[in-house]
Amino acid sequence: MRVPAEGFILALLRHAPFDPQRLLLERLLREAYPDALRDGAFAPLRGRWLRIELVGDDGRAGPGWNVTLGSRGLIVVAGPVAWDVRIAASIDDFVLLANQQADPDMLFFQRRLVIEGDTALGLAVKNLIFGNELAGAPAEIARLLWRARSALNRPALATQAGAMPALPNQ
Repeated sequence: MRVPAEGFILALLRHAPFDPQRLLLERLLREAYPDALRDGAFAPLRGRWLRIELVGDDGRAGPGWNVTLGSRGLIVVAGPVAWDVRIAASIDDFVLLANQQADPDMLFFQRRLVIEGDTALGLAVKNLIFGNELAGAPAEIARLLWRARSALNRPALATQAGAMPALPNQ
């Protein structure tokens, strides 16, 4: 019997210690958006909180991360915070977005990408994080997630999105 990939990945994230997740996510954000960070594009997050959350196949909230802009760049913290905006989607949809196989606006209007709270902040963040092609380590993570999804047999994702796109540094 095969374990559904989404359930497997959610279980892994729920049981993984937070500090390695935090360090990995902070590094990925730094490497994915160096120009945006340098140019101040993330300034709207200074003193405000973005909640990035995974949603399971059953619609229940899964693991999530709280992100804000600090003096040394984007930081990720654990625990409950009073978030200003929450962006949530399934692992499948985040993988599709990371690989530029889905339009974030289309997913939003299909209610597969949820943005709650400060809508203006949410739309600005959505456009910033999903509007750029990933390169370097983030592109490698996107490829790794794509391969993991395929290896764990999620035919719905493969038929919906087609083949994995060629990304830089492949």
